[in-house]
Amino acid sequence: MKNRTVVLFFLVTTSLSGCYVSDLTQAPSKSSLEKRISILEEKAALLDSKTRTLDTLAASLERQRFSGTARFLKQRSVLKSMEAILGELDYLSTLAFEYRTKPSSRGGGDGSFEGFKLPSEFANGTDYATYSVEHPKKDQILIVAISKFGWGTISLYADQTGWNSTPMWTGSFLNPWSL
Repeated sequence: MKNRTVVLFFLVTTSLSGCYVSDLTQAPSKSSLEKRISILEEKAALLDSKTRTLDTLAASLERQRFSGTARFLKQRSVLKSMEAILGELDYLSTLAFEYRTKPSSRGGGDGSFEGFKLPSEFANGTDYATYSVEHPKKDQILIVAISKFGWGTISLYADQTGWNSTPMWTGSFLNPWSL
């Protein structure tokens, strides 16, 4: 029984005051222990009420501002479209670079982007955008994506090294958080 009291006393003192190390060789008096347990219970109740208040506030904010509102759903749609389009642009720029590096005898550009055409699966666009190839030159090609939802355009240049430029944005893609 004495060991349990010492452990309980240690837990109560560490919970109440950080890492307070007390003399564990002597058990505290019963009234001292009950007082500390009472204080701990009060602090736990206060913490519980604060947690409930924060939960209520969070739920209220969620109902009023975020969940189900047109603004939140629009931002989410723009970001999802942006992510999908960037992935598709990256794929297309990779195909363009592969075309450039293939010899003409194997259906490539023989060191040039000139003649690169979009693959058939992109001819009518995808779920998110329609694509076009603009100004294919020997060392550079511009690939443009126009959002099917009217969010704007995203375009990027691919160069002879295989690197893409920083994407260029228009419309809602410029700053989806401002919607």
